[in-house]
Amino acid sequence: MSLLDSTFSDDSCLFVVLKEDYDKWKNDELLFCGSGICDYPLISQDELIGTLKNDLFFLYEDVDFDNPDELKKVFKEEKVFAHRDFFPAWGYNIIYGTYCLPGDKKVVAFGYYRD
Repeated sequence: MSLLDSTFSDDSCLFVVLKEDYDKWKNDELLFCGSGICDYPLISQDELIGTLKNDLFFLYEDVDFDNPDELKKVFKEEKVFAHRDFFPAWGYNIIYGTYCLPGDKKVVAFGYYRD
């Protein structure tokens, strides 16, 4: 996986990812991690939990990741979303587009912005 581009400001964010990864997110195979703790915003739950367990600041060393309530709390803190929850959570205008790159590679640009 590779994040092709991202940009953030107080009023907007935009991500450009491979379409195959976006489709996996849409099919609940990946999660979106918006806190920046992950190198790539779309990640599997197992990879995300591994990242959180190995956090250099030990923020989650006492978390029982097998406990759904604790996991939900951590995911909220780290701005982790399933596809169906991402856009409504921000309450902003939505940006979405699919684009073709040379070599038939497709990417998806998505994000949100405030007027």
